[in-house]
Amino acid sequence: MGPVVKHYVLRSLELVRYLSADRLFCGVLVFVLYAALGASIVWHSWEVETWPFTHDQMVPFSRLFIYVEHFAQLDFLPIWSVKDNFTAGSPQPLLYHKAFYLAAASFYFVSGFSLKNAMALGIVFYSMVGSYGMKRLVRFIGGTPFIAFCGGVMMAVANYSITNFLIRGAHAEYSACMFMPWFIWALLRSLDQKRVTKSLGFFSAAVILGHTAFAFFALLIGGFLAFVYALATRRILAMLDNRFWQAALVFAITAGIYLVPMAIIGKDYDLTRLGTQYVPRDEFVPLYRYFWDSDWRFGENFFLYTVQIDLVPMAFTVLGVLAALPGILARLERGWAAPVVRVARQGLAFITLRPRAAAAGVFYRYLPESVLNPVDGAVSRIYHLWTPVAGEPVRYPPLSARGKIVLSILPAMVLIVMLLQMRFSLPFYENFPGADFIQFPWRLLGILTPALIALSLYLVSPSATASLRRVIACNALVLVGATIMTAQCGAYHDVRWELIPRIGVEPRLYFSYTKEFVPVADTGDAYAEQHPENPTCTVTRHETAEEALNVPFTVECREPALVVLPIFGSPGHILVVGGHVQQVCHKAELYPALCAVPLPAGVSEVLVEMPTMARLYRAMLVRLGTKDESTYVAPGKPVLAPPPQ
Repeated sequence: MGPVVKHYVLRSLELVRYLSADRLFCGVLVFVLYAALGASIVWHSWEVETWPFTHDQMVPFSRLFIYVEHFAQLDFLPIWSVKDNFTAGSPQPLLYHKAFYLAAASFYFVSGFSLKNAMALGIVFYSMVGSYGMKRLVRFIGGTPFIAFCGGVMMAVANYSITNFLIRGAHAEYSACMFMPWFIWALLRSLDQKRVTKSLGFFSAAVILGHTAFAFFALLIGGFLAFVYALATRRILAMLDNRFWQAALVFAITAGIYLVPMAIIGKDYDLTRLGTQYVPRDEFVPLYRYFWDSDWRFGENFFLYTVQIDLVPMAFTVLGVLAALPGILARLERGWAAPVVRVARQGLAFITLRPRAAAAGVFYRYLPESVLNPVDGAVSRIYHLWTPVAGEPVRYPPLSARGKIVLSILPAMVLIVMLLQMRFSLPFYENFPGADFIQFPWRLLGILTPALIALSLYLVSPSATASLRRVIACNALVLVGATIMTAQCGAYHDVRWELIPRIGVEPRLYFSYTKEFVPVADTGDAYAEQHPENPTCTVTRHETAEEALNVPFTVECREPALVVLPIFGSPGHILVVGGHVQQVCHKAELYPALCAVPLPAGVSEVLVEMPTMARLYRAMLVRLGTKDESTYVAPGKPVLAPPPQ
């Protein structure tokens, strides 16, 4: 490095050091850059007239519409959709994944009351969540601030991140994947601090609210690895101290907001029906496609998808392992593996470091000095940027406690996910309770992607005692890698497929693919509107907003009768008859899933208060305070409502 170049490099480093000392400036700069990156990856979808087709077509906008309608009525934690099941209603907002739509609906009111803008801003928001999470994770495991920033960029533009929202329309899963770097960070931090931190409780709950099936595997794999590591290092009892209960309380508060209503209302529904449409047995992908998918091009169509792992993290991981080999060999050469180490050292020297010495004249006798000297010198200089030359006596520093955690958890996490992509893992999916809910084994790329990015950046990051030359080389290499991933990002390809016809809620809304949001006790055709027979009464449903919290009916009966309303009942429904009588849904023999109410002869005004969080608990109190055996019980049980008195 010449004196002039060295001068400007040092001056630049001084400027960077000065600016990096200003936390406010760095925070604003990172926020702006991550926000711009998030906006850029959704721009092609945002700028078109409606929205590109995805695997879910118009369904994400219908889900978002429900949240927006409830938010407008100050119901910020929706648990019931009036419009679903052809206006019979369903707990789809409660039983389906929530985190993405809660955030996107919040943006609706600050983005010109546009569902399209709200959807796009939701994607931008969770892109930033993933970027910041990866930045925090890489900093925790020892990466420089710049490498950590680049890690956030790599997370946002990763293949599977883009596939989720651009191809599959899996916005809920996208939010869960963006929470994964935070979850991994909290997991490693808990092991490092030898206690279960509150952040682990919070981000475990966040992943659950993002996507429950994905969270099942994230928590299962993370919990298994943490247990094994704590058991191997004899930290089990130390981690189960009083702070563990604080973390458990944080988890219960964050996730329990929805888990308790899910337990109350969800017992009337059978979510295992989801397993009848897609099963892991039919969804395995050839292993080579994870490493090179030559048939896939982003922008060509939305029918297919790619499972290719990003090439840059894979290359960094291989490079980091090669760079670490001399250190590994140095630690092993005095033990029982010394003969193997000597052979391995010579092989490593032959392929990377000292080709002239390693070849021992076998190849070099046929090449002139004019060719040998430049090649030999260039190879040695390149490798000097990463690690000392093999064969030289070097004192390697011991691996830190945090480094041991990183190299124990992250490679194991990547390995487990890859093993679960192979067909021999099918017995696990078919026999382990709940495993088949993942449906597609390649969904676990949402765990592998952040784990591999973090591991690769850990392996190529300079140590605290590294020379200036190595620090510059490492940062430059990561910058090149992040630039390559950004340039190849699928979101920047022109979308060549058709657009959805319009943005909004579908006229006849039916969310269930396999009747998962239809009560188990429903005896009718789930694909037809409910037409309960009330031979002695006339039921009139009055027009309201599509997702009204209160739905009024006028019922005229010739004689007292148990009137069946054309809506599905639940423990959260409350009936107000004549303005003052409150009760919960009854059951009729022929329509056990629908909400029935005993009414006298004449004209009755019935107001059905749809389930909300507050009303659900109030309905449970009403049920506890009554001795009437006809009040609502779980559908499917042989209960007949007595005739009205």
